[in-house]
Amino acid sequence: AEVVKMLILSYPFVTRMRDEIDNALPLHLAAETGASQDVLLEILTAHPEGIYIRDKKEKTPMDYAEDLIDPSDRRDVIDTLNNGPLLCKVSKAAQIRIAQEHE
Repeated sequence: AEVVKMLILSYPFVTRMRDEIDNALPLHLAAETGASQDVLLEILTAHPEGIYIRDKKEKTPMDYAEDLIDPSDRRDVIDTLNNGPLLCKVSKAAQIRIAQEHE
């Protein structure tokens, strides 16, 4: 998770980059591979809107999480991705507050 965190700090746009084959975000790939909750949370915190984005297969990161074979991985990834809507709301609220306070 520390490597992912450092990568995101150095290149914040990386969480919004899509791969050329499946048009997938890093969040899709992390969910599909059953990444650790720490890694998922780092990516999700940097780009919470990614939970709503579909790739070329019309799948969201949650769709990939639900397809995981290992029940423990599946549960952990789904639990982590379920933080996405809250993180989106917090992000939006922060943007509004910053705009209002610094006009």
